[in-house]
Amino acid sequence: AKPSGNRPQARAMSDASGSDADDARPGRGKIVQRQKRELKELHQRQEKEGNKLTSFAKAKRENNKIAVRAEKRDFEEKFRLLEEELLKKHAEELASYAPEDAPAETPNAQELLVQLQQAAVLGGAEADEADGNQKSRAQMKKERNAEIGKALRDGAN
Repeated sequence: AKPSGNRPQARAMSDASGSDADDARPGRGKIVQRQKRELKELHQRQEKEGNKLTSFAKAKRENNKIAVRAEKRDFEEKFRLLEEELLKKHAEELASYAPEDAPAETPNAQELLVQLQQAAVLGGAEADEADGNQKSRAQMKKERNAEIGKALRDGAN
């Protein structure tokens, strides 16, 4: 009676019972984590590329304000569209993940999440156009991200 003889059997049994779960899709929480990471990477890329744009102060010195502002608008529009696309893809992925035996409320939660994400993206564009200082825009962005995170957590439960 070797003590190590039981361990491989126990491990094999747990592997056998866990193999069904391994063959299935990753958990919803893992998908949400990956989606948040992808969104964060997009924002970091936007910030990094945004730092390469000509500053407004330099543009004023060179009498080139209009061209620089147009470049910034194009840049922001490009990333707004990329974010919108990513959020739409994420919402579709989460919607397709819904279990078959789920209650009727689950699709409504998914639709609510899609609407919230779209409103956040559109709200971000409107906030940039509206008058406001940098702190208020940052606060609005923080609140918007908190709403999205809360909706994702609520949808996961």
